[in-house]
Amino acid sequence: MAFKLVALLALTLGAAFANEEFAMSLKGERELQQFEACALPHTPGSVRNFIIVNVNAKSDGKLRWLPRGDAIVTFSNNRNTMSLDWEVYPQDSPEGPYMTVKATFSAKTDYEDCWCAQPPFTNDPENPNYGKVQNSCTQKNWVQNREGEELDYLFCPKCEGNVCSEANSKRDSIGTPKPIWLNWDFYTAVDGQLGGPGLALFRETVYDLFPETNPDTTTCTMDLTNVPLPQFGCSDMENPPDGYGYGANAKNLECGFATWFNCKEDLEALGGDETIVHVADINFNFGPCPTPEPTPVPSEICIVTPDECAEYQNPDGDNFCSTEENCGGDFIFDTNNRGRGCSRGSTGNDGSCGC
Repeated sequence: MAFKLVALLALTLGAAFANEEFAMSLKGERELQQFEACALPHTPGSVRNFIIVNVNAKSDGKLRWLPRGDAIVTFSNNRNTMSLDWEVYPQDSPEGPYMTVKATFSAKTDYEDCWCAQPPFTNDPENPNYGKVQNSCTQKNWVQNREGEELDYLFCPKCEGNVCSEANSKRDSIGTPKPIWLNWDFYTAVDGQLGGPGLALFRETVYDLFPETNPDTTTCTMDLTNVPLPQFGCSDMENPPDGYGYGANAKNLECGFATWFNCKEDLEALGGDETIVHVADINFNFGPCPTPEPTPVPSEICIVTPDECAEYQNPDGDNFCSTEENCGGDFIFDTNNRGRGCSRGSTGNDGSCGC
């Protein structure tokens, strides 16, 4: 599926542009941009590869899920909303069961509203202590150790795996801004559901990892209580493979997204408003949807052996008939019911059955 960029301006039709990767149309004066691309696994070839993962109470990944087909990501209204429409399968079971992920993240804000971008994590907004953000701006500290003005901020940004520090250290080579999350988007609301036959496996895994949850629960409504806000970063939306997310996906420096979530159905069992755990993560690279592999064209091989042929094989496999008596004109007699019979009285490679 080709990568698409569609920008809509709400009042009057302006102009239209297109190339092989992008399509843009302009209407009116109010900008309502829509970008459609794909969620891509962040570590291809690794056992830690996924776009969604069940985690335990220590946030260790346990059941990883990969995209089945295109995992569509759509941004609209100048990136104020981001929607996911996916089917995913367990990493070790490509045949399924498949789970659906349908979610819309909204109410975008920026880093200036983020607790982890404020003191005590930094005295200079342009030069945060990224190690301190990673190690101390945690779910537990968010719930238990904020006071005063800190209560007015939101739980963001999130750093993991030293990726924030890596982005900062490569400022000269990749143009990292100060701070690295200068242009990240943070979403404060989600409307999302998991579904499909694979949800039963997801739910079973949640119960195995969090026995305090109800084993009879069969649904999962995404909830952001006490988890870091969903975050997205991409320096080049027109061509994400050439852009950087500077650690926004919490896995690498590519354009990407990360969120952590619970199922609302489990929230009370996990501590309610005081919960300091979550059951799943979403992390992905953002870019053009993969181009489907071309259908292999079979090489010209001889299906029947020469001694089964009257004279020559029909190289096109067309216009064959099931009995010699029915053949006439340009029709071909099929000697072995395989769809490529042998021609009578036509030209061909004698002895090789037309191959």
